[in-house]
Amino acid sequence: MIALQRKSVIGRPKGSTKAQDRLSAIQKSAAINEVTVKVNELRKNDKAVSASTYSSIVTEIKQKRNLPVDFEVKKDTVMKRIARDKTILKAHQQKGGHCSPLEEIEPSIVQLVMCMLKFRQALTSAQIKDLVNSAIDSTEYQQKLIDYKKMRNINQDEKQLDRVSMRCVHGFMKWWKHVIGSMRPKRFELDRSQWATYSNFKEMYDALEEAMLECQIAQKLPQPTWMDKEGNVVQSEADAFGLPCAIHILTDPDRRTCHVHHYHSRQGKEGRD
Repeated sequence: MIALQRKSVIGRPKGSTKAQDRLSAIQKSAAINEVTVKVNELRKNDKAVSASTYSSIVTEIKQKRNLPVDFEVKKDTVMKRIARDKTILKAHQQKGGHCSPLEEIEPSIVQLVMCMLKFRQALTSAQIKDLVNSAIDSTEYQQKLIDYKKMRNINQDEKQLDRVSMRCVHGFMKWWKHVIGSMRPKRFELDRSQWATYSNFKEMYDALEEAMLECQIAQKLPQPTWMDKEGNVVQSEADAFGLPCAIHILTDPDRRTCHVHHYHSRQGKEGRD
């Protein structure tokens, strides 16, 4: 009998996921910022930063942040930052990028996109653009966007000056690619028997009743009562419309009245329609 060796699981190498790439970029950015701050403090104290001192600072910070040995923090980069008085930069600014004026609300936009995805209502890039423009309309972030574009001479058209462009959306998608991404449309099977159940309808009508009573647009009746189409109480089933009503919706006489009716199913379960 020959023992067969089980093949190793083939998959993505450890540390190569998008989330890990983002975390690694943030750690490297923070390391460069920390080195720059320490070197700047030594220079302010009139202390010369020799090659050995600089090397020890870099080694210490790399070990503290568990960065690879081959990661380099060039001294020229640090000195140029100090000369420009930019000791701290964010991860996406390391290669000359700018800080988005809408950075504070980006996590909220991501949460909205993820919530829509849970409802199987995936948003396209154009829909995300409309969502962001609607969210910043008449807010301080819209003015920040206008100032940002004017300062960098970006799209000076008055009609588009206060609007987010598709280029901004693509940059947003690229930065948050570890959370949201794009893919080909997928068709989900719609099986009515899976959602058209008694428990689902009961939960829906319970929520409707609770909301109506809380908003004081309806009142709960002491017991199910017969009503006609206009919402008037009647004494017999022959004059009634539908089944006995559990709540009465308070509306104007000119408006159409709707009712929540009680009924009993063949299995003996109480329900509403």
